[in-house]
Amino acid sequence: MNILKIEIAAFGKWRQQTFDFSSGNQLIYGENEAGKSTIYQFIQAILFGFPSKGKKKKDYTPRDGSAYGGKIWLEHPIHGEIYVERYKQQNRGKAKVTFNGQSGSDELLEKLLSPLTKELFKQVFTFQQEQLSELAHLTEKELHDALISLGITGSSHVFQKRQEYYQSADKLFKRKGQKLVINQRLNEWKYLQEKIRQKQEQEAIYSEWIMEEQRLAEQQQLLLHEIEQVDQKLTLYHQQELNFSLYEEWQSLKNSMLAEVPDESLIQDLEVFTKRYQQMNERLEELEASLERHSGMDQQSARYYFYLEQEQELKALQQKQFSTEQLMSEWQRLQVETRETESELKVLEQRWRWDRLQRPQEFLEDEEWRSLYTMSQQLNDQYNQLAIRFDIVKEQQQTLEAEINDLEVAHPLLIQARPIQEKPEKQSFLKFYLGAVVLAVVGLFLPMPWKILGPLLALGVVGYPLTRKNAKTTTDQGLPEIKGKWQEKLGQLDIVLAQLEEINQTINENKRKRQNLAQAVADFAYTHSLGSMNTVETMKNDGQEVTDYQKLFAVFQKKQEREREIQEQLLQIEGAFDLAKEWLPLQHQSLSEKMDLLATFIQEMEQMKYARSYQQNTLLKQEINALKKKQKMWLEEHKEQFIAANLSYPSEVPIFLQKAEKTKQQQARFEELNQILSPIFKHTITYGQLQTQLARESERLQELKREESTKSEQRQRLQLQIEGLQQDGTLDELYQQESLQKAQLQALFEEWGGLVIAGTFLGDLSTELSERQLPQLLKLAGDYLSVLTDRQYQEISLKNDTLTLMNGTDEFPIYELSTGTKDQMIMAMRFAYLALEAKRAICPVIIDDGWLHYDHKRKYRLAKLLAEFSKTYQVICLSSDQEMVSYYHELEQSVRKLEGANSEKNT
Repeated sequence: MNILKIEIAAFGKWRQQTFDFSSGNQLIYGENEAGKSTIYQFIQAILFGFPSKGKKKKDYTPRDGSAYGGKIWLEHPIHGEIYVERYKQQNRGKAKVTFNGQSGSDELLEKLLSPLTKELFKQVFTFQQEQLSELAHLTEKELHDALISLGITGSSHVFQKRQEYYQSADKLFKRKGQKLVINQRLNEWKYLQEKIRQKQEQEAIYSEWIMEEQRLAEQQQLLLHEIEQVDQKLTLYHQQELNFSLYEEWQSLKNSMLAEVPDESLIQDLEVFTKRYQQMNERLEELEASLERHSGMDQQSARYYFYLEQEQELKALQQKQFSTEQLMSEWQRLQVETRETESELKVLEQRWRWDRLQRPQEFLEDEEWRSLYTMSQQLNDQYNQLAIRFDIVKEQQQTLEAEINDLEVAHPLLIQARPIQEKPEKQSFLKFYLGAVVLAVVGLFLPMPWKILGPLLALGVVGYPLTRKNAKTTTDQGLPEIKGKWQEKLGQLDIVLAQLEEINQTINENKRKRQNLAQAVADFAYTHSLGSMNTVETMKNDGQEVTDYQKLFAVFQKKQEREREIQEQLLQIEGAFDLAKEWLPLQHQSLSEKMDLLATFIQEMEQMKYARSYQQNTLLKQEINALKKKQKMWLEEHKEQFIAANLSYPSEVPIFLQKAEKTKQQQARFEELNQILSPIFKHTITYGQLQTQLARESERLQELKREESTKSEQRQRLQLQIEGLQQDGTLDELYQQESLQKAQLQALFEEWGGLVIAGTFLGDLSTELSERQLPQLLKLAGDYLSVLTDRQYQEISLKNDTLTLMNGTDEFPIYELSTGTKDQMIMAMRFAYLALEAKRAICPVIIDDGWLHYDHKRKYRLAKLLAEFSKTYQVICLSSDQEMVSYYHELEQSVRKLEGANSEKNT
């Protein structure tokens, strides 16, 4: 099958372009980015469908909205000319196929191209530099197998698939593997068989353990309830400790406050009275002073002229006197409150090493903190359970070791390497017999009584070994039974030691996790600026103090900000006195004193001004008398108020009002503190008593926790023993587990066997194909390699199952070849396979810059090979190599030059 023509509507950078192809060898030349690879991708897309989009894939979709796709004309050896068009926006990207008056879609195109598939097109009929590089970097064995696969199938796919099967099988099972799935299941199977074999009767004490566990659970629940109550008390005491300075202020206000605040209407009446009465007094003083200084009013002074010029500013400044006094009073109060709040903050900062610049962050509602706390609880519970299991197994170990030691002490023969052989024993008996004969003979020649004692001693010597042998025989008769019991105990001890080792490993893993958790908690504390509050226990017990600190700091900042505002306002007011500093003695005076001096100055100047308006003494005296009468009448009108306030003189009214105002402020502060502290302080308490109660309850809490921990440990020990019995189960349950594990093992072995058989089948298939096709393939590959290497290598053969190159005199195994020669050999094998399949010619050969790393000689020889090979195949080469263009011209082969995506030129 040949490609006659393609017509690109829009694909990548190409728009409305047509390319005609000849039946033989042709080179499409273009510089980088000219669109050569785009032509190859277009052919593949029209024949087999548009490529899917991906992050690492090049997208050829036109961005200008043009019709994505195009047309291709093919020449088929059986069906004749075939016309295929495919557009992404039409018919969901499916192809439209027309030939011999028939038409169809993708299904028809697939039948017409068969057996050509997209995979064959890419792996067999396409030459790309990436494919050559991938094969060239394989190991010698892998490259050898890949070349055999390449020669008999046209691609390395069979070799790769066989490797995948074997690798998948090795992931399931190896003879010496430990962590593989089947190996692990086999170990579990052996353990289950041992468990079935060693099942013992352990159900006699089960009910007793259940009752004991329930009793411990009830006791633990009571202790937990009591711990919760003590913990609540400690929380209350800690709150009292934090707020004790406010508590002292609260108690002080309760003791020093007036019994009650006077009636509001009485206060208002007296305020009106004192204000009016004070105004009358001030007016009287002005009139009397004017009367006294009336004679000197003709003289003008600079102070008076200054007053006239600045009268409005000075009076406006005087009107701020009351607000100034309020600001100063508030400022003084805020200083006291700020110091108190700061002292509370310092208590917390010193306790937890907090920094005010990096304040601690609230964390109790943080998901990360909850996760850390849950993990801590789980690890602690796991550690307690492991410790209990360790103690139980340790006790079992000690019991077994004691029993084994008792058996070995009672029966020393158990620890001998092998039984005493009979031959040495017989030799020792022979020595005894010979000694007896010598004694008997010697006794015959001795005088009495040795003549009688000699034979008797001989009889004793002979009888002793016989008695010892009989005793030993009697002892050895019971030894096999004892030895069996001893070996059983040793087997049980091995199992217990294995359990101890497993528990130790789990405990070490638990410790490592707790260390990691402690580091994570420390990192969490550092991230949230918690200072020394860096353990789960302190965070749980004292985490509320972070919230208290944040609230206190917010109050502290608010008071400081208000202090700064007041200070700025007072500085502005004080700066306004600069205009009068030449006329009033303001230096080294407080703001209140400056206000008093200003008020006196204004009063004097007003008197002067008044005197200038009324210069008759008579008028002044008349006004003074009238004003005094008004004072008496005003005093008479407020007689009832004086009696109600228990006052005798007008001068007592300001003091009474000041006390009433102070009492109102104290009551407001008392109510504020009462609302905050009454839920915390139910009873009167001193700081010493509070510290004593804190210490006592803390100690009580620790005692309860230790007692609860003991009960919990006892309960967990029982639970583990109960779980051990429950998990042990009955034989029926163990048989069910055995059946399940057997089924799982069978399924895994079937999967493993299928993978091994598939890999073996592909290997056998490759061997079979190679035996039929390999000789002819190697002959053709040798011819092509001879052309590519300029007859340096003339023959390829398979010797001792190894591909070997020959140059007439010497032989070179594949693993001794240079990288460039391996590259040429791969190319030769590919061309050899295609030459064997030339009769079918199901697809043209497309080469996309497959010779970039060749020198000029190798490129020329490749061009000669392509010119020869194109007699049976259509060959389309895509390249940016100018040197290859010259070789094509020299060999009189077709060359097409691409000028870019907008124009093209044939040569």
